[in-house]
Amino acid sequence: MGKRISIGHTRKLLNAALGGALDEVSYRKDPVFGFEVPESCEGVPSEILEPANTWGNREEYYRKYDALAAASSRTSRCWRGLPPGTAAHGPKRLTGVPSRA
Repeated sequence: MGKRISIGHTRKLLNAALGGALDEVSYRKDPVFGFEVPESCEGVPSEILEPANTWGNREEYYRKYDALAAASSRTSRCWRGLPPGTAAHGPKRLTGVPSRA
C-alpha cells in the first residue's frame, strides 16, 4: 500500500498554490477524475505528485483507484436535477494501467 503525503509536503503544496508558485509549473491531467496535477513543486519530491509511485505495486494502486471511480460513478447516478452533461465530467473508468509518469 501507499503512504499518506506528509503534513510538511501538504503545507508546501498549499502554500505554493496560495502564493501563486504553482502558476508557473507544468501540469498533467489525472486520467480518472480529470483534475490538473502539478508536475513539480519546490520542496516536494516529484514522485509524491504521482500517487501510484508511492505504492509498491502500481497495478494494485490502479485497481483501487478504478474502484474509487466506479463507486463515485454509482453515487453520481443518484444525483437529481444536475445540469445536462454534468455526468460527462465525472470520473472515467480505467482501461489499463497508465504508463509511469
